[in-house]
Amino acid sequence: MSKISELSDGGVIQGGDTLIAVRSGGNVKVTYGGTTTANIDGGTIDNTVIGGTTPAAGNFTTGSFTGNVSFGDNDKAVFGASSDLQIYHDGLNSHITDAGTGNLILQATDFVLKSGGTGVYIEAASGVTRLYHSNALKLATTTTGIDVTGTVTADGLSVNSGATNQGAYFVSTDTGQTIALSDSASSNLLITDSNGLNILTNGDANSAGTNATRAARFKPNKDVEFYEDTGTTAKFFWDASAESLGIGTASPSDTLEVKASGNDDGIRLQSSGGTNLAWLHQQSTDAATLRMYDGGNLNVLIGSNANANSYFNTGGNVGIGTSSPDTELSIALSSTNITTLGQKGGIQLKSDSSTIGNGGEITWQAGAGNSERWCAISGHIVSNDASGARGDLVFATKPTSSATTLTEAMRIDSSGNLLVGKTSSGIGVTGTSILSNGQMLVTADADNPVDFNRQTTDGVIALFRKDGTTVGSIQSRSGDVTTMVFDPRSNGSGITGTTNGLLPTNQAGTPTNDYVDLGSDTNKFKSLHLSGIIYGVQQTLTRDSGAPLELNRTTNDGELVYFKQGGIVRGSISISGSTTSYNTTSDYRLKENVVAMSGATERLKQLNPSRFNFIGDTDTTVDGFLAHEVADVVPEAITGAKDAVDDEGNAVYQGIDQSKLVPLLVATIQELEARIAALESN
Repeated sequence: MSKISELSDGGVIQGGDTLIAVRSGGNVKVTYGGTTTANIDGGTIDNTVIGGTTPAAGNFTTGSFTGNVSFGDNDKAVFGASSDLQIYHDGLNSHITDAGTGNLILQATDFVLKSGGTGVYIEAASGVTRLYHSNALKLATTTTGIDVTGTVTADGLSVNSGATNQGAYFVSTDTGQTIALSDSASSNLLITDSNGLNILTNGDANSAGTNATRAARFKPNKDVEFYEDTGTTAKFFWDASAESLGIGTASPSDTLEVKASGNDDGIRLQSSGGTNLAWLHQQSTDAATLRMYDGGNLNVLIGSNANANSYFNTGGNVGIGTSSPDTELSIALSSTNITTLGQKGGIQLKSDSSTIGNGGEITWQAGAGNSERWCAISGHIVSNDASGARGDLVFATKPTSSATTLTEAMRIDSSGNLLVGKTSSGIGVTGTSILSNGQMLVTADADNPVDFNRQTTDGVIALFRKDGTTVGSIQSRSGDVTTMVFDPRSNGSGITGTTNGLLPTNQAGTPTNDYVDLGSDTNKFKSLHLSGIIYGVQQTLTRDSGAPLELNRTTNDGELVYFKQGGIVRGSISISGSTTSYNTTSDYRLKENVVAMSGATERLKQLNPSRFNFIGDTDTTVDGFLAHEVADVVPEAITGAKDAVDDEGNAVYQGIDQSKLVPLLVATIQELEARIAALESN
């Protein structure tokens, strides 16, 4: 065993010696100058065991080692009251661990951190930190930031310029090229400064954009340009001062202007699945077409080609076939004659099914919901067979303000009949039918089937024509009287109403006295049933067989006929039981200058009774008188004058009332009776 001796400061432990030195100040200093590491296991310092199976514990206040201090794998050199700093090797890696609070500070005047002999290291000297790779400087700090030599490759970049409202600030000391972003030697994105900020692609990043093509330019005046694939012509242009966007043009004249480069070039809108929704494109040199789709199927086509010619103009008007619509919807049809209905022009509502009941509909509606629909026009298929479908055109309206469904008001059926208030043309169905053959059928349940009204002035209410010629009319007269003209020709006639009566009229409907005949010689009325009196200047009753005039008193005896003059009764015909009396006025109150008759026999002898037949009845011989002979004796029994004619030379025949001879006969009999009585008395 080596000697144990007290060493002075700086003494050396010899090989194979074990030295334990205790100084009065409590400090221990071990220095070993041999080739073998000093082993102090099992020793103690200040009563603390060093090495061995029990780690040494305690504090070294002073001391120094002039040789190596060896620790086994995972044996730690621990510093700090709470083992804050630990230095050890775990068999694979070496560790310097700050396990406590506070910072780990490595401080030196000039600090270099190297990685073996690779030439990769960090140097901190003279206030500058530098990063080297292969002994070449790549990054150095400066007073304003960092200076990088070479290319920066990063998964991302977050930049804070440190200035207010300035996220990033890039300055190039070179002329022209400002930023070059590259993923390969031949595929680069360059940002240059030439009359604004330019973005170029596919250029040489190390040759100031050689071979690059311009993709976009942001000009100092805030205009923006995007270029086509050659990088020579701007196709997408934002005019900042005019606030206009141009696509296909560098000089937009409107807020958005799209210039097509050829047919089918335009604007297309697609769904998220790539299906067409809308497409506005050039159809020809000076024409465009708008197509709108539903589920990929073309639903709306507005354009100027063989199938469409539509315009939407200012003012809210839509024109089809016209560029100047003057109403909400104007349709200008082709001037070509339509020889087959339903084949050209106009509006077509096409059903996708020919099933009976299907069809198209035009609806008028305000707001949302069926309750806001007030009328509709529908085309209904009513039959479908091998020869094709037939349909009706139905007009429906909202019957009440609270109704939620429309009710059919009118239809034009497939036969061309107009039906109002009904669905079939039969006369037994309430409603109005105007048939295709010209008939009009009107049927009402409780109200008037037909009601005509003329406002303000009197005149024609209904006019009747035959082949375009007026043949009659119904008119109003005096405000509340109806006149019917049956013959509007010259000398025609009609009839009009009056209080409790009817009046004859001329062809104009004006009441005219002594103007209208009832019937004619060849067309007679059959029977005339009256309950009052017949007034007239002259009546002629003609009948081929039977009595021309039949008068019937239904119950009591009395007059059948009154004969008046100036409104005063001059005679009558009356019946009593089974007898008929022909009466003439004879009331004494109507007579004056009454005297007895005389000379009756002489006057009677002047009469010349004769037998004869009438020229119109050669087979019948009768007794009678010649009127002109009687006129000299009993003039009151005779009417007319001998050989009289009218203004046209027609004979006006005399007549006789033989009853007027009775007074003369009676007076003669009385005279004869007086003579007989006188003879008998003698």
